[in-house]
Amino acid sequence: MLGPVALLVMYTEVMLMPSPPSIQAEFGVIPAEASWVLSVYLILCTISATVLGSLGDMYGKKKMLVLALSIYSVAVTLT
Repeated sequence: MLGPVALLVMYTEVMLMPSPPSIQAEFGVIPAEASWVLSVYLILCTISATVLGSLGDMYGKKKMLVLALSIYSVAVTLT
């Protein structure tokens, strides 16, 4: 059941890898600043995994998985 989730996360990370040059050109920033986009994404994923894991222990893992997938799907669709 979690296989598709891992593929979805890896797909999004792979899509972010070539984006720093585009971000740099679009916003007129230096490469170091553009690379922060990927770093911030990975930090937020780590924090949310910890928080959702704790909430899953309290309220049920299936509910938290559905909530996380819903939020993630909406965010990916909007971006």
